[in-house]
Amino acid sequence: AGVTEERLVALTATELSPAIAPRPKAEFLGTFRHPTAEDLEEREAQLSDQKSQGLVGLWEWCRAGQVHEGLAPEMWGVYSPEHNTVIERAFQAGETKALIAVGIRTYEIMFEGSSFGGRQVDTQHKKRRYVRRRAMTTSQREAALNAADLALSNALSEDPTLVDAECVICADSFADTPALPVVQLPGCGHRFHGACVQDLADKRRPCPCCRAEVNWRAVRFTHSPSQSQGYSSNS
Repeated sequence: AGVTEERLVALTATELSPAIAPRPKAEFLGTFRHPTAEDLEEREAQLSDQKSQGLVGLWEWCRAGQVHEGLAPEMWGVYSPEHNTVIERAFQAGETKALIAVGIRTYEIMFEGSSFGGRQVDTQHKKRRYVRRRAMTTSQREAALNAADLALSNALSEDPTLVDAECVICADSFADTPALPVVQLPGCGHRFHGACVQDLADKRRPCPCCRAEVNWRAVRFTHSPSQSQGYSSNS
């Protein structure tokens, strides 16, 4: 009878076909660096120094997509007082992130390295933007937080129908959520929180109220805590 010889051959990476070789996954957060123990110690020291000077933290989110340096002040939006408290409490406690809800969406505020900033991340929709913490006096922070109420008051003066209107997606009234930007669809004119309608904009869906087709690139904010900006798909 014949003898069958079994041979084991080790395949090296160079022998794999380029067409089927595994490709590395793109890093969702890019160059983001998670805090180390040393980073947290440095953060604690800096916070202690700021506290001795009577300074507190104000958290802001970047309106631009992936650019955050050298921007004008109006390109940074202010979180609501409630969200600012949640984020600041987590940062002061040495946490690596904080969790907030904006409309129907949930975000992770991820603190980067030893810096006083990080990313606002919506993992479900693969959205991210820069955030930063600015140290200032208590009165300066109060003035910045109150700016959202002032912007809403101005918007209500220009359009009194906002007083009793609400976002039909999350069912919260615009008057009760002054820190959330409001968008108005061109054509039909229906209004929603920008965060609530983001998924529809990404998928180029029609208006959820009347099913009218929407040119999402033409959507503009009717009320924003800073100044009106074009609707962004990076939110």
